[in-house]
Amino acid sequence: MEDVFALLDPESVWADVVPGCDLITCLAEAGAVSGAFQYMGGVTVEVRGGLRDQGGSERPEQVIRRLHGLLEWSGPEPDSIAGRVHQIYPTPGAWRRAIEEGEIAELDHRLRHSLGFVDSLREERAERWAHHAKEPRLVTVDAQGRVQRREPASVLANGTPVWGDREHVRRFMRRNKQELGAVAREFSQGRDVEA
Repeated sequence: MEDVFALLDPESVWADVVPGCDLITCLAEAGAVSGAFQYMGGVTVEVRGGLRDQGGSERPEQVIRRLHGLLEWSGPEPDSIAGRVHQIYPTPGAWRRAIEEGEIAELDHRLRHSLGFVDSLREERAERWAHHAKEPRLVTVDAQGRVQRREPASVLANGTPVWGDREHVRRFMRRNKQELGAVAREFSQGRDVEA
């Protein structure tokens, strides 16, 4: 955010945080695999203000900078989703115990990582009242701790940026609907069973 504030004289900062659920809860609560991504966490931070020029004064142009944090899939395709789930949670009871004992965040992170999920941070600029973002960038941190910004490999007709090494988690879920559905049924039915 430092560099955003170097560019903008902010008038307002707005944040929307969706806490989300662990992956198994997302699958079990959704009722259908296709809706599970709606239960996943995310964050949006929006800064509105005037651009600073080289001298530090404001120009009248109003711009919006947004940061979006979301879960994406970055492969490789797992050979067995159920197998990966059972490595972390051998039974629905083990999953319930992880929730009750406060270990769910660490175990869920391991599960998502084993399935190829990554947390992504995107930055974009938008004009006031504009529908599509301008200058979308994927923000990453390299091994030396330096912030890197990458342009998308392409942009879909609806304005959605596409990076070659990751995709929306919804696509992963569509491709693996049957196996994820079986996991959701197994763990939903095991919710009420004593661990």
